[in-house]
Amino acid sequence: MKLELLPNEILFECFKYLDHVDIFYSFDQLNYRFNKLIRNIPLHLDFRNINTSICDQFCKKILLNQEMKKQIISLTLSNKDTCYKIQCFLSLISLDEFSHLRSLTLVDVKRNNILQLTSMLPLISQLSCFRLIDSVHRKNELFSILSISHLRTLMIPTLPQDLKFTCEFSSIINLTIVDCYLNELFQILKTASKLKYLNVRQLFEKGRSLMNKDLHSTNLKQLIIMEFAVKFDNLRIILKQTPNLQSLTINVYNNINLIDAIQWEQLISSSLSYLDIFKFKFGCSYYKNSIEIHEKFKSFQSDFWCKKHHWYTEYSLSKNSAFIYTIPYLSNTYQLTSYTTRYCNALMKNDNTFDNIVELSIHPDAIREQCQYYFPYVISIELEDTWQFDNYYFLENQHIKSLKMIVNLSNAKHLKISSDCKRETSSILLEILKEAPQISSITIGPDVFKSLCVNNELYEYLNRMIKKIRYIEYFDKFI
Repeated sequence: MKLELLPNEILFECFKYLDHVDIFYSFDQLNYRFNKLIRNIPLHLDFRNINTSICDQFCKKILLNQEMKKQIISLTLSNKDTCYKIQCFLSLISLDEFSHLRSLTLVDVKRNNILQLTSMLPLISQLSCFRLIDSVHRKNELFSILSISHLRTLMIPTLPQDLKFTCEFSSIINLTIVDCYLNELFQILKTASKLKYLNVRQLFEKGRSLMNKDLHSTNLKQLIIMEFAVKFDNLRIILKQTPNLQSLTINVYNNINLIDAIQWEQLISSSLSYLDIFKFKFGCSYYKNSIEIHEKFKSFQSDFWCKKHHWYTEYSLSKNSAFIYTIPYLSNTYQLTSYTTRYCNALMKNDNTFDNIVELSIHPDAIREQCQYYFPYVISIELEDTWQFDNYYFLENQHIKSLKMIVNLSNAKHLKISSDCKRETSSILLEILKEAPQISSITIGPDVFKSLCVNNELYEYLNRMIKKIRYIEYFDKFI
């Protein structure tokens, strides 16, 4: 069936899966029907990864059309990984012209953006969602003029030094903070009375931080802490203040005291009676007693975990580290190292363990070994440098078959190859490109890339498939 024969209702549903800037670029002026259709859909605009000329054309359409300005519901502007910087957009259009703007995301805000933003942000009366990502420059100035009391969703890098800022959190329902100290977290739980979702990327100790034990954050339903660096006693205090918590996600490394199934069972039974979803990854490095770590990990596979709550785990041990994690693996990144033994859960098929992984880093030795892993949805693949390990071998043609058994290459869009790659690199890359038709960007050492171009067949593949190349400089390996 041709696209133009579809009813409007189906087209509206299709448009939800497309970038709205691209929708206008593709369908505007096609015919009267499509002109009218695309001017009657809510616009969720993201100017990242879009050609500058296309962005310019679209912004000019917005300038000339007041109705389009009313259609804009959400907007994402960025200075990172984009041709169309925040300054380009703000120099053409003021944010307060979008009377129905509900959501604003700003990525990597620079100093030269602050003045314009401070004059515009107070005038966006309908804003209910604000996200500030990868931005450290004078963020306190943005916070001081942002009308927090009207927001329902907020994402910020850190809290301002003045914790009085959190007194305006009473309306916040969803909150994400990149870096947070324990005393700040206590302050949030104290003031954000409507908070239902809290995501803390990194939580740190800072001095003595005791929370009022009589205070309860009763509305909080989901808590995520992706890097946890506080004592178990303080974690216990936090969780006892969230009696209605339904979902908990936590990632801990090198805190052996938290790898204690009995303590967790007691805490969950006494304070988290509504907890339904518990995702975790606990790890430690340079353990001395492998028998002890086996026993610690196996204690998370008792009836309390598997039969009562259906929280299934598996664990892996290498020569330098040990990890236990719930299934499926909670993170979207994974480093597949050499000499790693995976201990699967006998109660699970383990087919979906790594379904969440989209970024995979692989050491060549892991490909040569009898690998126990499979990653079906990886988008970015890195073949690690071998200079930092015990040998200097890289992959050879016979290892491509093993690589295909580990990774579903058909989904891959980005490939990073070590600047130290040796031997048969061109034939390896050629075979990977043949198996991974969606790859459109690579990261590689400049000298290695030059050497690849002498292979005519590979050069044709690169010329046809690759849209973006990033060169690895020597100092990148030490960052």
